Amino acid sequence: MLEPLIENYRLWVDSFSRMIAADGGENPTSIDLARSLLNIQPDIALSILTMIMRSDLRDRLAEVKVPTIIIQTRRDAAVPLEVAQYMHDHIRGSVLEILDTDGHLPHISAPRKLIEVLARSLPTGVQLPSPHLDSA
Repeated sequence: MLEPLIENYRLWVDSFSRMIAADGGENPTSIDLARSLLNIQPDIALSILTMIMRSDLRDRLAEVKVPTIIIQTRRDAAVPLEVAQYMHDHIRGSVLEILDTDGHLPHISAPRKLIEVLARSLPTGVQLPSPHLDSA
């Protein structure tokens, strides 16, 4: 994932934003995402992505003591379902919610499904936005 970023940043941004939004790049939000990524200098983007790819905090998961909801899409090209399952298995009392949708950014690819999960999971009385987007 790092080599394409180094070779052609614009092309990487285009393919990466389509992949994580899982919408073919047609959604205005994913278009904005691509524009935002293009505003990041390529060397800084490389540094951030390298840090993310090399981070491994698995040994710290047992230290999590707050209520935790792990929300994962069923088909996420960036983070496999096994990662969410591993986190759930190692964070005591966590809840794993799997959205039957694509993409790494469910607030873009499936906002209604995400809001349904949040509504079930958050304490009563928390106001959530109405799902005004056309995506399901």
